[in-house]
Amino acid sequence: PIVNRSVPDEAWLARWRPVAQDVVARLRRGERVLLHCRAGRGRAGLVAGLLLRDCGLGGEEAIRWVREARSGALEHRRQARFVMDYQPQLPMPIAGAPRPVEETTWAGRFVGSLLAGAAGDALGAPVEFNSHDAILVRYGRAGIIDFAPAYGRSGAITDDTQMALFTAEAMRAMPGRRAGARSPAEARAPVELPTVDDALPRLGIAYQYWLRGQGARSALTSRLDGPETAAHGYPESRLAALPAMRSRRAPGLTCLSALEHMRAFDERAINQSKGSGAVMRVAPVGLFVAGHVGEERLRTDAAALASAIDSAWTIGAASAALTHGHEAAQQCAAYLAALVMLLAAGRRAAEAELMLQQRVAQDPANAEIRRVLRDVDAACEAARRRLAAGEGRTEVHAVTLDRLGEGWTADEATAMALYCLRMAQTLEEGIVSAVNIAGDSDTVGAMAGHLLGAVYGAGAVPPRWGDGLELADIIEETALALADGSA
Repeated sequence: PIVNRSVPDEAWLARWRPVAQDVVARLRRGERVLLHCRAGRGRAGLVAGLLLRDCGLGGEEAIRWVREARSGALEHRRQARFVMDYQPQLPMPIAGAPRPVEETTWAGRFVGSLLAGAAGDALGAPVEFNSHDAILVRYGRAGIIDFAPAYGRSGAITDDTQMALFTAEAMRAMPGRRAGARSPAEARAPVELPTVDDALPRLGIAYQYWLRGQGARSALTSRLDGPETAAHGYPESRLAALPAMRSRRAPGLTCLSALEHMRAFDERAINQSKGSGAVMRVAPVGLFVAGHVGEERLRTDAAALASAIDSAWTIGAASAALTHGHEAAQQCAAYLAALVMLLAAGRRAAEAELMLQQRVAQDPANAEIRRVLRDVDAACEAARRRLAAGEGRTEVHAVTLDRLGEGWTADEATAMALYCLRMAQTLEEGIVSAVNIAGDSDTVGAMAGHLLGAVYGAGAVPPRWGDGLELADIIEETALALADGSA
């Protein structure tokens, strides 16, 4: 027991640890737990705050969640301070040491996501298809940490960034771009977000432009740059004219095949592929939704935030479905789009993942992403044990990522990118870990970069990467347009 209006003592905390471990495990499985005390505000709110801290939230986030759920909870200053100062009792798999959100800016998180994603893509391009040992032999014990020549230059992007930029172009053609509220009534009105029906034909057009740049054709190629595409906001594609976007950079065979067989711009693939091409390109969907709703509403309007999560989730899944028919590919894309949206909106990584946990756990249709998240949880816990035993971070990351897979499929690539998000202590550590793998180095590097960049912001991208990156100016301009929500 905790004395009314007081805080726990050391004896209570010792009894709390096994209870917390059980309750947090239940929460992460999507179960619900009822907390109560005699009055239902002070001590119950305090324990709720401690549980949220054990789930990985920071002190301010935990207190805000509790007070949003129950008005007047944690009314005693001493109890709120205890939650703030509490050291989590459980070695939960949370982000290692992210830069505080208040040190990043709204636009910086958007630019950081696309810029770090492209940097991870370019860093991994020279070593894709190589074994981990071969990378170390060639580049030294640290692996590849700087751009190396690929596709005729250093810092070259691949099909991953090409398709991500085309996804962003499709999002910029969406209807009803945010122009800012003109009155208090408009500010309180329900947020209107484009639908999957709005997104699919625009994404189909964008990917057909990419297909044409790869030297391939479909029944839709002749309809590009015509009245049908103009009606969807595509009088012409700005990206399609860029030489780097027309260069063939080891494109995914499933993406090529599905787009070659497409008969309508909104036609979904009928294959059963779950290749990583479905998820490498989805981050701009989350950025678009965040920019469309806007910083203020995402921070203060719970209904708008819920709508934004749903929009990013459904459009992300639909974007994958255009080329990949397997449920794992679509569920991973949905999860990543929603996660990027929350990170760009300023939520810390642990908080964002916890916000998505209920949706993942309670819908029977989400079996594939639940499996992926269980794998990530187990991998992070195993890595933390090894780190606590004194093993080096580089070696632990390499071994753990190898056990998660090679990244050729959407589920493996998603698991590996999420591991880097949770375990890296810096953006650079996360991206370097992601690319020094035996497998799809550029894709895992790009995906880890999209997530880490949205957490740490553009300022955390090493200058040596930003300065030498192909299309860096185009990438930054695209990110700023998504952040603005009206371009």
